[in-house]
Amino acid sequence: NDPEFISVCEQLMESIEVAFTEADALLQTLEPMRVFYEENEATDPAELQPAELNTEFYSHSLMKYTKQVNTISKIQNEYQCGLLLIRCVDLIEILEPSPKRCLEIIHEELPM
Repeated sequence: NDPEFISVCEQLMESIEVAFTEADALLQTLEPMRVFYEENEATDPAELQPAELNTEFYSHSLMKYTKQVNTISKIQNEYQCGLLLIRCVDLIEILEPSPKRCLEIIHEELPM
């Protein structure tokens, strides 16, 4: 029945709720990157090597994977979400090679 203790507990619960709400918002921000990572990993390298020269395909692919590389480069190493510190270093290390690999395949196929 200690009012001060009850107040501290309520503030703590509110802080925890805010932290997880902010963490969930961060998760929603990162979701498109998870989606393009899964798409890239499921892509057969042969799909990135069309049988005939198709400038529209190359233009679209170069823009798509370059945008993905740029998007990943904007991920911060850490995010403070209320009481939580979200470290994204491992996530960046997992995501980064995926669009770069696709770009390498495209660049190998481009005529010089």
